[in-house]
Amino acid sequence: MRKSPQVTVSILFILLFTLLSSIGFFVKQKIQNDSYKKIKSQLVQVSKASELTPVYRVPDTFPTDVPIIPDSIVTSATGDVSLGVGMDAWLSLQTNERLDRVLSYYKQSIVDNGWMESAIVNTPLGHTLTATKNQRQVTISMEKTKNENGIHILIFVMKKV
Repeated sequence: MRKSPQVTVSILFILLFTLLSSIGFFVKQKIQNDSYKKIKSQLVQVSKASELTPVYRVPDTFPTDVPIIPDSIVTSATGDVSLGVGMDAWLSLQTNERLDRVLSYYKQSIVDNGWMESAIVNTPLGHTLTATKNQRQVTISMEKTKNENGIHILIFVMKKV
């Protein structure tokens, strides 16, 4: 029994479609696995921040009159940009200093850089210091990291409203 050319073409088309779909599936799996490995390596790199492995650097446009505690690493940052939420710049740091030393450093260095301390909030987990200078406000929050082997510091600089 001989098959018509249409049936043969249809069978070849189905086989070709099946083959291409299988190749597409395996390529997609490879891409997903590679993406997963890349994301996983990035997560490992960020998690090593607790070991004080540099991840980012202070942007050149970050305000120079905002102190940055020595021997800290930058875990994320923006420079002098408009973020659309009233914030002009922010910086996330990690240090192995004790919490009381971090607070003392920022209380003194803020004043040394011409800022006027306007508020300080103390909690069992950490401290938040707010200061003003000209038409700007800086908020510095510091708290123990989850593993309690260091301090996480967030610095926000914004235009005073």
